[in-house]
Amino acid sequence: MFFFFFFFFFFFFLKKKKKKKKRVLKYTARARAQYFLRVFAPEITEEASRIVDDAVMNAELALLGWTEEEAAQAHGQACLSFEHGGHDMQPRSGDRYLLHLAAWLESMEDDEAPGGSPHAMDGSTRTFTVCKITRDAVLAHPLLAPRLEHLYARAREQNATLPDTLEKFIDESMDGDRGAASISKGRVKWQAALTAGLYKARADTWLRTAKKKDRERVKEMAGDWILDELPWWTHFQRPCWQIAMRLRYGLPVTGAIKMNTSRRCLAKKKDGTFCLELLDEFGVHAQVCKVEGGAVHRHDTIRDGLVPDLKQYATSVKIEQFIYELAQLDEDTGETKEARMDIVADMPQLRAMLDVRCYLSTLSSGWRSSRAHEVEKHQRYVTHCNGRRCSNMVLFAAVVNTYGFVGKEFGDFCAAIDERNRGKNRGRSLSRLLSLLGVYANAEKVLLAHAPSKKRSQREDVIAAIAAKDAAIAEPAPAGAPIAQDNGRVVAAQCQKKVNPTAKKRPELKDAVPPTGGGMVTHFRCKECEFTRLKPIFHKNWARHIRDYHKGGGVDAGDTNDDAGEMKDDGDDDGADQTDDVQPEEAAKPQKRYVPKRAEPAAAAPVRRRKDSAGDQGTQKAKKPQGKAACKKKSKPD
Repeated sequence: MFFFFFFFFFFFFLKKKKKKKKRVLKYTARARAQYFLRVFAPEITEEASRIVDDAVMNAELALLGWTEEEAAQAHGQACLSFEHGGHDMQPRSGDRYLLHLAAWLESMEDDEAPGGSPHAMDGSTRTFTVCKITRDAVLAHPLLAPRLEHLYARAREQNATLPDTLEKFIDESMDGDRGAASISKGRVKWQAALTAGLYKARADTWLRTAKKKDRERVKEMAGDWILDELPWWTHFQRPCWQIAMRLRYGLPVTGAIKMNTSRRCLAKKKDGTFCLELLDEFGVHAQVCKVEGGAVHRHDTIRDGLVPDLKQYATSVKIEQFIYELAQLDEDTGETKEARMDIVADMPQLRAMLDVRCYLSTLSSGWRSSRAHEVEKHQRYVTHCNGRRCSNMVLFAAVVNTYGFVGKEFGDFCAAIDERNRGKNRGRSLSRLLSLLGVYANAEKVLLAHAPSKKRSQREDVIAAIAAKDAAIAEPAPAGAPIAQDNGRVVAAQCQKKVNPTAKKRPELKDAVPPTGGGMVTHFRCKECEFTRLKPIFHKNWARHIRDYHKGGGVDAGDTNDDAGEMKDDGDDDGADQTDDVQPEEAAKPQKRYVPKRAEPAAAAPVRRRKDSAGDQGTQKAKKPQGKAACKKKSKPD
């Protein structure tokens, strides 16, 4: 009967939308299968539970649109919990002993039962006494006690964080040592107590064998958006959910885009040309490309999606407001840099300024945390100077990465304005909305880059530009001809040496330093800075060098390199690179930009000119007298 109902329900829910189907699998199908494992003995439910797990997994793979190879690649991360980077794809057959033991413990009473009055049944002379099933009675029973010990031993095989004995586990759970989530209204939630630490242990086990790029991707990742419903005022396209799930697990995004795919980025620059960068299958270029305001559109989508939900907490909500008190004067050029806040919210208890940033944390230049981006916001907009406030409003950095992780500052802001909820749910709805908007806006940006409209992709000038680009790369260069470049990058087919594709700022100033042992070029000299002759610049620091020493060299409209994406991902902010250990009080102070240790050539030592033995004059370094010679020199009168 159970299997008939389950498979009837399985085929019925296939008619729903993809996100609703996923929510049905999570809250309904899993719950019914879990109830089946709690009620019946684990020895007789093994085969049935495996059948149900296979059916649920096949349904999830059909919703996600994954192939067998992709499912095998992402299975380890997908089995983790939502807060650890997965979506709880773990089979339930292995936890059947743990679930059955939780059902036994929940059926027991806490207090000792009073003696019941004996009564006869069916008019016979035998009498029976009805007693409560207490914990002490079950643990002392000659048949039930060994059975519970056996279930607990098998449960410890799944969760190694459990205590050694069942009695010790019960005492710790009753005292609240198994976590605050295991106690509700004075009663112990035994299933939560048994699974406490299980998800964390599984995540640690997976991290020990995962690749570096996978470990960096799950460092800061949220999972509430997977099952959340989009608000009515948003209008995202349907493939965005599948694209976001593929980005979450590092899978190719091209599998979720079926029609009108493009090999190159067709974003249009200010001068009328096109970006024409090759689109990688993992969507990295589509996420960091700033040509034609792609990052600005993503930023504005997140900002506009927050405003309707924020109005229920604030009396006045304004967008794109200039703040006179936060304007900064550049003493070198005499120009004033204005401060424009994305959202200004007025409330009776607080006046807040919100500045939104959506960023990709897993760049080739290195992983960056949300705290580092929050520090950059406070360096850009200085609210305290010389111990005094510059404005009567408080600045909150609304930072969210492309995997849905929200920075701590915005979480504090949500908790401060939410007066309806208490505890962990305080301000949670607004924080989850920012996470949802960040993920979907980024997925839509990837979708529009990989599947442009036919009105653009089939234009004659676009087709001609793509053909010219492909021909320039494929055509071999004649002997002695200058090396062709692809958007500032040396074409590998026309270059015998491997050249690292570095930042494209001011390429005319670059002078490559050939490696001693051959291989890829990693250091460059600047043709206008003499100090780089002694200390060449590492390729990842070239953009920083141009920013510090050549103010005229900014990023052009087609600059889509990782350095630019790391510095200014949302198109509005700029700031210096910061580490994660910057304290909030240090962030409020204006800090200088990064300056290399040797900003200019070392000053020449004092020299004296004298004739050598041949009679020619030469320049030699003057040496300071030491020891007795120094004392004699001091004693001589001038």
